[in-house]
Amino acid sequence: MSQQIVQEHWKNKELLGYDSILLGSGEVIIMSGYSVTDGTEKSYFINAICDTTVESIEKYNDDPWTEIELHPQHIKLENGDTIYCGEGGMGNEGFVALEDKNGNLKWAFFSTQSNPFVGIDLMNDTIRAHSTYERYYDINLLSPENIKISNIR
Repeated sequence: MSQQIVQEHWKNKELLGYDSILLGSGEVIIMSGYSVTDGTEKSYFINAICDTTVESIEKYNDDPWTEIELHPQHIKLENGDTIYCGEGGMGNEGFVALEDKNGNLKWAFFSTQSNPFVGIDLMNDTIRAHSTYERYYDINLLSPENIKISNIR
């Protein structure tokens, strides 16, 4: 049931509006981000904090979904999968998603703190997403919960 819910929302250009990794199966990895200031340098971090499901989230919130807008840039992989990026319904939200060759969502990273993602590059098994906050989010293609954030400058 969860998988069907996820795929219907993906086709309607909607993702969960939480800092999370949404898997196509309906599993959800909740993420938590924070920053550390050392003098004039500010570093950003994001970590997985727990697992849940779409059904569990919908038990407590009858409308956890937010509309997304795809950025025109995308990357088509050799196996037919496609990587997308874009923004959520609010100006502070961004996402990166991996879709299989049949148009089904494999996973999506959604952030309420990143600002929109307006560009992506693929470096081996790492997606580098460019945020309008002047940050790179390096996301492991095979383990999307492994994210490293760095300043563009």
